[in-house]
Amino acid sequence: MRPKEFVQNYNFHDSLLSGIDYEPDKRVLTVTLDFAFWMQKDFQDGAPETGPCQIVCREVSLVEFPCDINYDQVSILGTECDGEKLTFVMLNDVTDESFSLKVETKDVSFKSLTDSC
Repeated sequence: MRPKEFVQNYNFHDSLLSGIDYEPDKRVLTVTLDFAFWMQKDFQDGAPETGPCQIVCREVSLVEFPCDINYDQVSILGTECDGEKLTFVMLNDVTDESFSLKVETKDVSFKSLTDSC
């Protein structure tokens, strides 16, 4: 899906970052996270509140993020979209420092690492 549609369909607030893998030769960025299902519009009581999922960006032309991220301490505050540029605003929950992951992409998919997404 296009980045704008992606941002409209999913709310990443309070999801926890597990990893970022960028393969520049394939132009693919994969973000692994513990997704906050409970923040979604269609969340139903009794469903899992969180679960492992991946965001996969293809046809990536730009990636910017700090290299020294301790993934155990990072939550997502929100996402923004400007054309094909996605910005994930993140917070280090220990130091209260915020930073961004910026990616310019034409195609974004979201998939479960279990069966919950």
